[in-house]
Amino acid sequence: MEILGYLFLMLGLTLTTIGALWFLITCFMKSLWWVLACIFIPLAEILFLFIHWKEASKPAATVVIGGLLIGAAMLTLPTPIS
Repeated sequence: MEILGYLFLMLGLTLTTIGALWFLITCFMKSLWWVLACIFIPLAEILFLFIHWKEASKPAATVVIGGLLIGAAMLTLPTPIS
């Protein structure tokens, strides 16, 4: 079970990283200002997602799936004993 947890963790981290980079590339295709806003302004990603849903939904879904896999890894990995 521990191996499955680490597999979920690695896959989740990979998907989250790929999705975040894909999202920034999608922002850059619209404008450099969108990239800067998504990096430096909180919640600008959500605004970009709503405005450009057709282009940004797949990268955002990739990030969400990666986050769910990380959450599954946290549930399956053993906790350290204090």
